[in-house]
Amino acid sequence: MSSKPEDITEFVSTGSYAMNWVISGRFDGGIPIGAITQIQGGSSSAKTAVLSNVLGRAQKRGYHVAIADVENTLSPSYCNIFGLDSDNLILYNTRSIEETFDWMEKVISEIRKEDPDTPIVVGLDSLAQLGPQDEIDAEGYGQSNTDGMIRAKKIGGCLRKFFTVVKKEKVALVIINQIREKIAMYGDPEVKAAGGRALDFYLSVDLKTHSNKTTDIIRNSNKVPMGITGKMKNLKNKISIPFLNCSFELIFNEGITEYFGLLPILVQEGHVTQNGAWYEANGKKFQSKDFISLLHDSSVEGFDPLRNLLNLTLEKQTPGSMID
Repeated sequence: MSSKPEDITEFVSTGSYAMNWVISGRFDGGIPIGAITQIQGGSSSAKTAVLSNVLGRAQKRGYHVAIADVENTLSPSYCNIFGLDSDNLILYNTRSIEETFDWMEKVISEIRKEDPDTPIVVGLDSLAQLGPQDEIDAEGYGQSNTDGMIRAKKIGGCLRKFFTVVKKEKVALVIINQIREKIAMYGDPEVKAAGGRALDFYLSVDLKTHSNKTTDIIRNSNKVPMGITGKMKNLKNKISIPFLNCSFELIFNEGITEYFGLLPILVQEGHVTQNGAWYEANGKKFQSKDFISLLHDSSVEGFDPLRNLLNLTLEKQTPGSMID
């Protein structure tokens, strides 16, 4: 008996309409359930913030949520920023490649004994911090030129086994990976810290975040850093169109800005037209500063097609009520 291929139809929002579109081709989509997604980038480029947002959104939908916190940096206060309930989070501080994948498989198996259908979202932060168990157990701190090759081979072997679990058990695995610079002064200076080429074959979505540590810092009136802006690019996509990109904004004590980067995409896709500083949607002219308030004002009927596109449901307004 043969089975037919099925499209992925379940997603977890990133908390950013623009990111959702880049990943899934849907503003109400996001990280695919039943697939492996990588978020790679340099330091302080919002990788963990995106993962935390995804985990928080998954919890709100009643999904099972787990994270292998290899970097041991997750805290309740950090979780609160992204709406992530740390008390209901399955958390484990793993050290080796083998231990991490064994733990993830065990968690999924235990959940499925009690609940055979609810999606599971698992985060791994980060792959770059993991080494083979033999390396962890070895005495001293000596390194060899083959360490990277052995690490990549171990990761490839674990993914080959784990890959079949992901779709069968309705799991979204989100892997955080680091980008570092090579010593060599020729070619592309950037290189992924872990996983080798084998990792690329198992990914359904491969995302790269970038934020400049000088020009992309958001500061308040007192010049104190309060957030960053950046770019997300889709390097590989089996779910939707690859090579799309968008802008994002992260406010440190608030999280990822939901509507940032959305308007340029709506213009690009032909849902909104632009003439200089003015935009138009279904006969309604507006400027960018008024976009969000108009989107949430149910009396503006010209924005109904945009709300449907975003799957945005507004609460009914009582006479005299005000939109924030």
